[in-house]
Amino acid sequence: LSGTFQQGLGDPAAFSASGNHRVIIKQQGTSTGNSLYFTNPGTSSADSHFGILQLSDDSFSTELKTSVFAVTQVATLGTTGPVFIVRDSIGIPASIAPMLGAANISSTLPLVFDRVKLKLYNAGGSTAFSNATFQYFTNSAFEHQLTVEGAGTITMSGLTFATASVSTYNYLYANNIGGGMTVNLTGMSPNLAGAAGKIAVTGSPTAVVNWSP
Repeated sequence: LSGTFQQGLGDPAAFSASGNHRVIIKQQGTSTGNSLYFTNPGTSSADSHFGILQLSDDSFSTELKTSVFAVTQVATLGTTGPVFIVRDSIGIPASIAPMLGAANISSTLPLVFDRVKLKLYNAGGSTAFSNATFQYFTNSAFEHQLTVEGAGTITMSGLTFATASVSTYNYLYANNIGGGMTVNLTGMSPNLAGAAGKIAVTGSPTAVVNWSP
């Protein structure tokens, strides 16, 4: 697909894609980005969502007008990157921060989240995510730039939180919803001292976060 994808009024489950259904977002003969809009975003069968959402590095940017969910995976397509995922500010109040929600991220390309929050939900031991930048988070609505929710051991590396240090803008929120969750982070920027006060953990038992540069 190229251009604007919109799930509109009517049946809330009008685009409730199955787990193996794949949508590829790429560019075709224009220098503008693509945009995604869901009136009823969510992960249940009563909501609308992608199954597999694949973003091409030739798409200039993918703009989120609302939160968007992929119940199986967000993946990338291309050879160089980066892949830009951008908050579309036109018509969106400053108090609203769109979220890209995914059960899994599969990417060999750099990812840039520009005022878009990322949530990895139902994450488990097979979850591995790397090489991403979170930038331009300038409003308290953008709290928790990265949320990880699940159980088991989750490994992430090479993540950069580029927003200037402001106490209300947490970098990471880790929520254990199973028997236990450990999030191992390496190659991080800023280092642990720079991230002090910006890591929130919850769950029973509380999630464990290991953060190293």
